[in-house]
This record gives sequence, structure tokens and C-alpha cells, in this order.
Amino acid sequence: MKTPETDHLENELGSAAKFSHPVIWRHARQLERERDEAREERDKIQTELEMWHDGNILHEVHRNELGKVEQERDEAREEVRLLKGILDVLKKEAQ
Repeated sequence: MKTPETDHLENELGSAAKFSHPVIWRHARQLERERDEAREERDKIQTELEMWHDGNILHEVHRNELGKVEQERDEAREEVRLLKGILDVLKKEAQ
């Protein structure tokens, strides 16, 4: 993985700085790589979290719609039951 920030500093300060503190430069490069890897992982997880969140919102919308349709179904069944009762009364009166 690249270390553009450390490379830029090395280019600006010259190779003498690198050779005077090689451990610091190696450590700086390692930290820069680890930071960039962590950022990539964070971005990936953030994207997955957003997709999960969007999926849950869609799931909630579908669940709400399903609940609404079930309620309408139950109301229609109750209305049919009442209408059948009225029809039965009317048939008995007509006899």
C-alpha cells in the first residue's frame, strides 16, 4: 500500500531526513498504511450499515403495509359476516 503523505514529507525534506531517522520513517509509513486500511474498512462497514438501515426501513414499510392490508381484510370479513346475517334475516322474513 502506498504512503503518499510520508513520501511527500521525504521528498520535501530530502533523503537525509529519512536516513537520519529510519525507524521513525518506517513507523510513520506503517501508521499511514494502517490508518488508510482502517479508513477503508470503516467506509465499507458504513456502507453496509447504511444498506442494513435502508433494508430495515423497507422492511418496516412492508410490514406496515401488510398490517394495513390485513386490517382491511379483517374489516371486509366482518362486513361480509354482518351482511350474511342481514340476508338470513331478510330470507326468514320473506318466507
